[in-house]
Amino acid sequence: MNKTHMLLVLLFVFLPTVKFAQDRHTVSQRSPNTSPSGETRYFLRLYNCDSRCAARLNDNVIASSGFAQDAGWMEVTCLLREGLNRIRFEVWKDSVGAITYGFQLRKNGTLLLEKACGRAGSMGCENNRVFGITSGAAREFTYDVRVPPAEMAVLNAQKARMNSAASQAWPQFWSAFRDAINKRDRRALADLMSNPFSESGNGTTPSDYFRLFRGQEWRGLDRSVKSETKPSQSCECGQVCRVSRDDWLIFAFGGDGKWRWLGTEFRD
Repeated sequence: MNKTHMLLVLLFVFLPTVKFAQDRHTVSQRSPNTSPSGETRYFLRLYNCDSRCAARLNDNVIASSGFAQDAGWMEVTCLLREGLNRIRFEVWKDSVGAITYGFQLRKNGTLLLEKACGRAGSMGCENNRVFGITSGAAREFTYDVRVPPAEMAVLNAQKARMNSAASQAWPQFWSAFRDAINKRDRRALADLMSNPFSESGNGTTPSDYFRLFRGQEWRGLDRSVKSETKPSQSCECGQVCRVSRDDWLIFAFGGDGKWRWLGTEFRD
């Protein structure tokens, strides 16, 4: 399911050149964002990449970032399993030239790993050292997250509380959403939308979405609302999601305790 990632933080950090190592490091630096209500949550971030970066969790790709992009903080808590979880950060080179990268991993507000080198589009690693195209990653760093049974029990309890809160809040949100559509109330509907908003997988804002809104869009919303909704498993960590039964409207319940209309799926 195509939808935009919510950007939790836009923070550009460019550090001096660092020496390559396949090691595991913990740093005692604090991130500006902490988890609400004392919950345990894990996040990673890819940024400052040339040519591109990827993150793997237990050998599965879970995040990627293109040239000079900042992917923002991505929560990975729900992807962790009990026991050992190996996170591998990779930078790939698609043409002969320099590389740059930026990787961060944090637990709540504490940085567990930070690796950065060069500045994308300006200065490559190791004084613009030239890298050739290889069959594997040009650089990689790994970090092991160990989740003991007691911590996994805490994570499962957090998920159960989130699901319960989402279920309790849904009827009121759905009633307000239907009323806004029935009344053709753009302002009320905008208050129920996420910002950024995803229109058929393309990021936009509520105001831009409504700019070209015509009668056929309202009729499409009428049809989707009449189809009711169903739970959706295609959701980011830290969210509970629902989708209209015609698979067009996407809704998410976030850590702030509110449901929002995330966007629409592409359809002919």
